[in-house]
Amino acid sequence: MRTSLVNPANPGDSTPAGQRTRRALVVFAMVVLLASACVLCIPGSGLGAYAPLVLLERLVYSLVPAVAYLAAGVGFGRLLRPLWRGATDEFALQVGVGLGLMLTLSHLMGWAGLLSGQVGRWAGLGTILIGAALALQQTHRSLRGGGWEPRVSPLGLLSAIGIAVLLVAACAPPGIHWASEFGGYDVLEYHLQLPQEWLFGGRLRPFEHNVYSFLPSYMEAAYLHLGAATSGGRQSIGQLPVLVEGEGYRLIACQLLHAGFALVAAWLTARLSRRLAGAAAGPVAFGLAILTPWTVVTGSMAYNEMTMLAMLAAGLLAACETGLPAWRRGVMCGLLVGVAASVKPTGLLFVGVPVGVMLLALARVREWPAMIGAGCVVGLAVLGPWLARNAIACGNPVFPFAASLFPNELGGTGHWTGEQVARYMAAHRFDGSLLERVRLLVAPDPGAAAGAPNAHRGMMHGQWGFLFPFALLGAGLLLKRPRPVWRELLPFPLALLGAGLVLQVVLWLFTTHLQSRFLLPLLVPAAVLAAAGLTTITSHPRARLLISAVPLVIQLVFTVNTFLAERGGQPNVGLANGVGVRTGEFFDGLPSQEVAGVLERCPPELFVNLALKPGTRVYLLGDATPLYFTRPVIYQTTYDTSPLSGVEVSEWNRVFRSLGVDVVLVNLSEIARLEKSGWNPPGVTAARVTQWMQEHSMPLLPPQRWESSGMYLVAPADAAPGSGGGPRP
Repeated sequence: MRTSLVNPANPGDSTPAGQRTRRALVVFAMVVLLASACVLCIPGSGLGAYAPLVLLERLVYSLVPAVAYLAAGVGFGRLLRPLWRGATDEFALQVGVGLGLMLTLSHLMGWAGLLSGQVGRWAGLGTILIGAALALQQTHRSLRGGGWEPRVSPLGLLSAIGIAVLLVAACAPPGIHWASEFGGYDVLEYHLQLPQEWLFGGRLRPFEHNVYSFLPSYMEAAYLHLGAATSGGRQSIGQLPVLVEGEGYRLIACQLLHAGFALVAAWLTARLSRRLAGAAAGPVAFGLAILTPWTVVTGSMAYNEMTMLAMLAAGLLAACETGLPAWRRGVMCGLLVGVAASVKPTGLLFVGVPVGVMLLALARVREWPAMIGAGCVVGLAVLGPWLARNAIACGNPVFPFAASLFPNELGGTGHWTGEQVARYMAAHRFDGSLLERVRLLVAPDPGAAAGAPNAHRGMMHGQWGFLFPFALLGAGLLLKRPRPVWRELLPFPLALLGAGLVLQVVLWLFTTHLQSRFLLPLLVPAAVLAAAGLTTITSHPRARLLISAVPLVIQLVFTVNTFLAERGGQPNVGLANGVGVRTGEFFDGLPSQEVAGVLERCPPELFVNLALKPGTRVYLLGDATPLYFTRPVIYQTTYDTSPLSGVEVSEWNRVFRSLGVDVVLVNLSEIARLEKSGWNPPGVTAARVTQWMQEHSMPLLPPQRWESSGMYLVAPADAAPGSGGGPRP
C-alpha cells in the first residue's frame, strides 16, 4: 500500500501538517484492517465475540514464520544488488529477485535432504534467520537515515478491508473454503500433502503415486522449508504428522505465506503502475490487484498463483529499466521468468511472453543478443535442479510433458504408459473449436449446471468482479488522451503491456483447459491499464481520488460477498472447528462416551483417525486427499498407476493383501465424476467398485457409510482377523 499519494491536496507535502496526515493515515489503515478482520471473522464461526480472539491466536502462531520467510527473501536479495544498481526502483527489484532467490534456495535445500530431521530444523531455521537479519539491518539503516517512512494512500483504507478478508480466509483450515476450487482439493492432494510426505521421506523428491511431485514445486519447497524450520526436528508428534499437529498452525503458516506473496504481487503491481503511469496510479493498481475476488480466493490457500504474479510484476519492472546494461536486464528477467515457471509451469508462457515482449521492445536490436543469452542461461540455471531430479527419477526431465521427446517402451514416458499420458493430457486441454474457445472467454459454459461455481470459465466469472471492464475502460481513456499526456505517461510501455495482455489471452485460449483461474496472470497488466486510464480523467487531486475509489468499492463489494457466501453463509465455520477437529487431536482426553457420540456423526477422515486402531492401513479408493489422516494411508492420484487396473474384481482382495491394506475408504461419488470425465484409471469404474463392495468386502460393525457424499468404509472380505482393521475397543 506504500505510494507517494499521501495527501490528496498536495502529494509532496513535507510540512509538519503533511507528516501528521501521513502518519494518521497509516494508523487509521491499521485500525481499519484490524477492525475489519474482527468483524469478518464472526459470521458462521459460532464463537460470537470470542471469534477475534481465536483469529488472533492463529495469527500469533502462524504469521511470524510466514513473515520471516518473506523477510528472508528480501534480505537475501541484497546479495544481488549490483544487478540493479542505478535502477529507477531498486527496492522493488530487490524484493522480486530476492524472493525468487529464496524459493530457489528452498528447493535446492529440500532436494539435497537439508530440510528434514534435526539437520532440517537448523538449516531451515538458520537460513530464514540469516535472511531476515539482513532485511532488518537494511530497514534499520533506512529508518535511521530518514530515507523511508511508511505511507498509505487514502485509497489504502479500502484495500485494508480486502487484506482483512485475505487474512481471515487464510486462517481457516485447508480444505474449508472456496467452492470454485472444490474445497481446496488440490491443496489436500499435493500442495500441502507433498511437503508432509517430503518431511517423512527425508528429502524433496518425485513419488510415482503422485504425479504432481514431478512438477518443479518451488512453492511447495517453501512450505517444506516452513515445516522444517518449525518442526523442532520431528517428523511426527505422536500419531500426528508434524504439519497437522497443534491445530495445524504450520498449515496455516503456509497459507499465510501465499497470502503474503499476494500482497507482494499487489505491491509490485502498484510499483509498476507508478513507473508507467505516475504516482497517482499506484494505489489504484494495488487496490484492484488485492480487491479482485480471485486474489483472495487463491491467495488465502496454499497455492502458487500469487507467487507467479509477483514474479510477473517484478519481471515487467526489470524489463522497463532501460538505463541498465542489457545483460543485467536479461539476467534479472531470466531469473524471474525461471522462478515463475518453477513455481507454476504455465509461468514459462504466461510470464515469459509478456516480460519478453517488454524487454525486447524497449531495447535496441543490438542489445538483444546479450539480453537473450544472459536471460536464457540464468533461466535454465534456475530450472536446472528440477530438470535434473526428474531426469534422474524417470528419464524425462519435464515429466509428465513432452512424451514424444522422451518415450519409453510402454508407449508412454517416464514410468507411465501411453494410456496414462493420453488421459493426463486430455484432462489438461480443451478440444473445442476456435469459436467455442472464444465463446467461453465471455459466456457461460453451456455444459455446466445452472448456478455452478464454475459455470463461467473465462472473464465473466463472478470472482473477477468488473476488473476486465475497468481495464478496457482504462485502455480506452488512454487512447483518447492528447499527445502531451501520452508522452507524460510513457505510452509505448503501456501499449506493450496491453499487447502482452492480448497475448496472454491467446495463450489461455490455446494452451490451457480454459478455466477462469488460469487467467490470473492477466491481473497484473489489467490492474495497471485500469489504474493508468482512470487517473487521467482529471488532474484535480480530490476529484481523481473520488473517481479512483469507485472501482475499488465495486471490487470490494464483490470480494466481501464472495467470502460471506462461502459454506452456505457460514464462512468461518473452520475457525472453531479447526485442524484439530479434522485430525481428532481436539478429542484427545475426552471421556469415551463423548467420543462415541462424535463417531456417530463425524466425517470419514475423523472416523478413521478416532475409531480405527493405531497402525490400521487405509486404502483411499477414488479419493486422493490424505492430508488429515493420521493412520497409514495408501493412495494414488487418478492419473497415476492404480494397482487395481487390469485386475479382475475377484482378485482385488489379493492386491489389497499384497499392499497390507486393512480397510478401504471408497468414494463412489468421486469415482463416478472421474469416470464421467474420462479421467478414471482403466477398470476402476463405479460399477466395478460397487461389485467389489457387494461381493468381496465386509462392512465394519456398525456399518460406516456417508451416503450424502457417496463414501463407504469397508474391509476386504478375506482380511485376516486382528489385522488392525475395525474400530478400537
